[in-house]
Amino acid sequence: MAEPDSTESVTDTEHDNTEANEVDDAQTTDKPAAPVKASPLQRSFLERRKTRDSSRSSTRNVTGSSSASKSSASKSSVTVRRSAADDPKLARLALRAVALLAVVGLLVTALLFGIGRHRIDQRNEWRAEYTSFAQQVLVNLTTLSPKNADQLQKTLLEQTSGKAQQQMQQASDQTIQLIKQGNISTSTTILSSAVTAAEADEGSVIVVYGWTMRPSDPKAEVVSETYRWKVDMRRINDQLKMTNFEWVT
Repeated sequence: MAEPDSTESVTDTEHDNTEANEVDDAQTTDKPAAPVKASPLQRSFLERRKTRDSSRSSTRNVTGSSSASKSSASKSSVTVRRSAADDPKLARLALRAVALLAVVGLLVTALLFGIGRHRIDQRNEWRAEYTSFAQQVLVNLTTLSPKNADQLQKTLLEQTSGKAQQQMQQASDQTIQLIKQGNISTSTTILSSAVTAAEADEGSVIVVYGWTMRPSDPKAEVVSETYRWKVDMRRINDQLKMTNFEWVT
C-alpha cells in the first residue's frame, strides 16, 4: 500500500489558508469604517470656513456680472460712436447743420441790431425836427417890428392849428397895432430846449428863450424877459403845426 505524498498535503493546506485569508480581506474591505466624531471647536471652525467660502463665491459672481454689464455697455457705446464717426455722410450732414445754425444766428443778430439802430436813428431825427420847428415858430411869432407886423397873420395860418391858432388870433390884431403905433421892435433869442415827447406824427418840446422889447426912442427903457414855453405839435398833411402852447414856470 502506497504512502500519501507529503508535498501534495502541504500544498493543499497552503491553498486553503490563502483562500481563507482572501475571504477575510474581502470582508474587512467591505465593512464600513466607523465615523470619526469631530470636536465642538473643529465643527465651529468648519462652519465659519464654509460661510466665508460661500460669501466669497457670491461676491465674485456679483462683481463678475457687473463687470460684464459695464463692459457690454462700453462696447456698445464705442460701437455707436465708431459707427457715427466712420459714416462720412452723417458727419457731413452734422457739419452742414451746425454751419446753417451759425448763419441763421448771425442773420437774426444782424437783423435785430439793424432794427434797433433804425429805431434809434428815426427817433433822433424826430427829436431834431421837433426841436427845430419849436424854436423857429417861437422866433417867428415873437420877433416883430413895424416892417413885418403884417406877416403875423400869415405865420399863424401856416405854422399853427387848433387851440394855439385860436388863442393867438385873438391877440394878433392888438399886437400888430401896438407894434406899428408905438414903433416898437421885439426880438427873441433861444436859450435852451428839451424834447419831452417824440413820435412819428407828434411831439412836445420845452423851449427857454429871452425876449427883448426896444422902443424907437433911444431914451426909452428896454424891457428884457425870459420865458419858458411848452410847444405841442402835430403833423397835419405832412406839415408840422403848433397845436398848443403853455407857459411853464
